[in-house]
Amino acid sequence: MKARINFFTASPDTMKAMLGTSEVIENTGLDHRLLELIKIRASQINGCAFCLHMHARDARAAGVPNEVLDTVSGWREAPWFSERERAALAWTECLTRLGEGHRDDEAEYD
Repeated sequence: MKARINFFTASPDTMKAMLGTSEVIENTGLDHRLLELIKIRASQINGCAFCLHMHARDARAAGVPNEVLDTVSGWREAPWFSERERAALAWTECLTRLGEGHRDDEAEYD
């Protein structure tokens, strides 16, 4: 799979900042499964096949079962997402869809 644009060439400073932010987030101590689910959900909303492929691969390598990966977009209906994961996925949707007028106090995950 090929990315549509080489982000490192298009905006090296932006990519450096983004990778730095990612490194800080990875070092917070948050559960790796949770972080990958968040990345997958944001990539689904953004419609980025390259990112979906990358994050699903990383999630599988971290031991996330296929049944979970197959249902990230339907997390509200799937019984295997924890309350913490549901809260994180709801928050991810709010932050990823800011342009649609969603507000954090309107987030519902149950």
